[in-house]
Amino acid sequence: MIPAKTIALSKRLETIAHMVPECDLFTDVGTDHGYLPIWLLSQNICRKACASDINKGPLESAERNALGSGADQDRIAFILSDGLDDVPAPAEGYNVLCIAGMGGPNIRGIMERAGDRLSSYDEYILSPHTGQKELREYLISAGCAIKNERYVTDDEKLYVVIRASRVGSVVPDSSLPDSYFRFGGFVKEALADDTIRAFFVKKRDDLYRIIKEHPDLPVTRHNEIMSEITDYNEVLDIET
Repeated sequence: MIPAKTIALSKRLETIAHMVPECDLFTDVGTDHGYLPIWLLSQNICRKACASDINKGPLESAERNALGSGADQDRIAFILSDGLDDVPAPAEGYNVLCIAGMGGPNIRGIMERAGDRLSSYDEYILSPHTGQKELREYLISAGCAIKNERYVTDDEKLYVVIRASRVGSVVPDSSLPDSYFRFGGFVKEALADDTIRAFFVKKRDDLYRIIKEHPDLPVTRHNEIMSEITDYNEVLDIET
């Protein structure tokens, strides 16, 4: 155990941290202040960690936080990188890649640009702020299995954390409903939490309000919103 000062994680980061399996290397893309890899090292959940960020300022902040926590500097590397572009592929072992705090299209772009290097990671912990549907569609089409998802409210916002693993080439299941990609396969469990359910109901009501207040919406956009409303009603078990 690292004799480190306790790193206080937000509810969102705490949820992410508790979804990370024990691993040889934990790579955190977009590490910001480095709280997540530092905490995981302090709990010996990962043997080593790699913290990367596209901006120099946050990366320097992460280094200072690691030093201040007493973390073993031989166990954590800091790399200035756009996504995984300048992050070396990890050595053999059980390796976990985390990409959080950005939109789903950005996460997808990082994973696609990584190419063959992506296969060096056994599991992916992803937390898209937007574009969750598009990210799930990409994961399934790329032959990944979504093993778990958790919704969490933090600072009056709703977040989702996705845990996926690579399982090789598979034929995407065309029978999966649209609501699966929009909300994930574990949404029913999440909706048992009244706070999370309230977020879903508010979002559905906001969509209804858009339809009502903008009767001149283009047909394509109108249909998209109505499809989304249908998905919300389905997972909320609300009859229309």
